[in-house]
Amino acid sequence: MTIKAAMGKLDFDPTVIEDLGSMGIDLLLPEANTLDVYRIYNAANRDPFENALITVALTKDCTLVTSENNLLQTKFQDLRLMNASQ
Repeated sequence: MTIKAAMGKLDFDPTVIEDLGSMGIDLLLPEANTLDVYRIYNAANRDPFENALITVALTKDCTLVTSENNLLQTKFQDLRLMNASQ
């Protein structure tokens, strides 16, 4: 979220991080073994950050919530996506 805010793509209040647990949201951080299974999941989207998010979602068996069209268009076995705009 901090990266997106720095790029001007997100209005972000960093204090929200402290409130995630009370909202039932877990903050997941990439671990070293994430790089072992990292790959490009959609040839049309080679963005390393977005592909790292997909890798984390797959390795942690969780749903990736995003409004990024590049991510929402990715089709990969066991990848669960939720459109944050809806």
